[in-house]
Amino acid sequence: MRRTSRIVCVSVLLHVENYTLYSIILANLAIVKASFLVFHLMSLIRARKNICTFVYYKFTKSLSISKIIYASPQYWALLRMREIELRLPLGMRYQKLDIKNEAEEWIYAYFLQDRIVASCQFIIEGDKAKMRQVATVKTYQGRGIGKDLFMHCEEELRKHGIKEIYCHARKNAIPFYEKLNFEIYSDEFDEVGIPHLKMKKTLV
Repeated sequence: MRRTSRIVCVSVLLHVENYTLYSIILANLAIVKASFLVFHLMSLIRARKNICTFVYYKFTKSLSISKIIYASPQYWALLRMREIELRLPLGMRYQKLDIKNEAEEWIYAYFLQDRIVASCQFIIEGDKAKMRQVATVKTYQGRGIGKDLFMHCEEELRKHGIKEIYCHARKNAIPFYEKLNFEIYSDEFDEVGIPHLKMKKTLV
């Protein structure tokens, strides 16, 4: 009888311990799930805040496009933005020679108030212009900023007698350039370690 009682007691204790462990696991899972939901919610809030901010500035005309002077404070801010969006994801940084070679380029930036959210630049070669270093801050991509910036630059280049714009487009950006009426005129090739294609647009 005593042996049976001991077995029952041990069984009850094990059941209690298992139940306690199970409860702890459930509680931890609930915390993890809640944390994930909070993180997801905050991400949505931040995204919506960026959208609302963009729409607000769009309607209040606090967006502007300007030509940037090389080595000015705005240039260094633009360079940092480009490095974050274009180079760091590839494990690369701009070198002194890269920066020096930009001295003669036409550089344009898209401002949201005082913040640069997009940029592109051109090497002028007679009546042709090579477009390069096209970048938009990730949280503002997909809102027409890149298109607005390009259309402004295209008009400026046309006024200065440019008849063709060409670029080395990243393969994953081909749809963006096609919407701007660029055409592919080369086979795929590697540049900075990723696939590119040459594209061009004739200005009429």
